[in-house]
Amino acid sequence: MLNLLFLFVRLAFFKATPDQVPVGRSTLTIAVLMMLTANVVVTFTWYGFAGALFLALVEVLLNGLFLYGCLAVRQHRSRFEQSLTAICGISAVMALVAWPWALAVGAAENGELPQWIMWGQMILMMWSLLIWSRILRLACGFNQLTAAALSLSFFFLSAVVIASVAPTAL
Repeated sequence: MLNLLFLFVRLAFFKATPDQVPVGRSTLTIAVLMMLTANVVVTFTWYGFAGALFLALVEVLLNGLFLYGCLAVRQHRSRFEQSLTAICGISAVMALVAWPWALAVGAAENGELPQWIMWGQMILMMWSLLIWSRILRLACGFNQLTAAALSLSFFFLSAVVIASVAPTAL
């Protein structure tokens, strides 16, 4: 399991490719559980356990549906399990990397965020977009521009969906 975690870290730092992720239901299950756990840990402060778990499940579902759609368009459905494993594992790593910023946002007084927090959030967002773009490019065979546009579209889609269901998670 530790080897799998290190593989996800390498993926997040562009040192590995999604095709290096072991294929299998058990590997996918571990990656999904890692993503759920990391997301619940990060968002627990705002939503409590049930709300955080609900939002994490919504995020896994969004990741899976969007990825499957992209793979289906390119006739690469057979890559779904491996690619979703990579996305979920990387999402777990990114959630843990973002945890200090989430805590800092929660501790900010009067909703005013220090500049370093805003810059950190911007860098994390761009990093996530680059990772998604790379996964879509390698797994689906999209060119760089299409993969980047799809990554940005996914970011906005997931932000809208999460924002619309977050109040019900409270």
